[in-house]
Amino acid sequence: MTSPRVLLFDVNETLLDIEPLQKAVADVLMDDDAAKLWFTTMLQYSLVMTVSDQYASFGDIGAAVLQMLARNRDVVLKAKDAKQVLSVIRTLPPHPDVIPALERLKTRGIGLATLTNSSQEVVEAQMRHAGLDGFFERLFSVEQPRRFKPHRAVYHWAAGEMGVAPGECMLVAAHGWDVAGAKWAGHRCTWGSGSGRVGAMPTPLIGAPWGPQSSTPSASGATCAGRSFWNSAFVPGGRWKFVGARRASGALSATSKRPCQRTFTLPSAATWDTVTG
Repeated sequence: MTSPRVLLFDVNETLLDIEPLQKAVADVLMDDDAAKLWFTTMLQYSLVMTVSDQYASFGDIGAAVLQMLARNRDVVLKAKDAKQVLSVIRTLPPHPDVIPALERLKTRGIGLATLTNSSQEVVEAQMRHAGLDGFFERLFSVEQPRRFKPHRAVYHWAAGEMGVAPGECMLVAAHGWDVAGAKWAGHRCTWGSGSGRVGAMPTPLIGAPWGPQSSTPSASGATCAGRSFWNSAFVPGGRWKFVGARRASGALSATSKRPCQRTFTLPSAATWDTVTG
């Protein structure tokens, strides 16, 4: 199996630490857990717009969702104030393992690009502030295809813009739904839960492109699937633990001392790729 010609990186939570954004949302809604609800609701409305052939920027959707959640909590929040709260997204710091990993990737001759649901203006500001703009050939935003990930057209568009076939791309993302969309679109995939948290791929049991998950942890406790993207290929001690290891069948063995939630089981026909080939 050859290495991918292009790596497409999700941005928020994958490359950048979203803790400052989560704190800003939690502070305005006066609820430490509100950021998760805000993000999932924002994602829901972005998907509704995509399947309805409508488009608004992720920032506008996020601000509207923040206002809605504030209203539900009897918090008065004007549109301009909601956008100001979310402006911290432009100054998110990179995860500690990102720059060393990208430095090593640059020496391997693999094309690097971002692919984000954020607007073009926002991703450019993010990469400049985080000091990552010099690593990427292209900064892709769904603003151009006017559909949100995980619509398959977004992944096909990005591959086309890089001049490669979908199967020559690998998506690197910290969101299971993003990886699912890319895999169904024919991309290779690497998934990690981000922020140092390693967990099982959060997918439904039916129709997942990597096969069903076991609902029972292994006898040795929970195990983690595959070889490490950052750890084995790029940066020892990194946070990426789910990578498609080449296994033909059966449960994937543990490769990490850090616990995961469940054991992965692949069907006999399944093959997983690693960036190292």
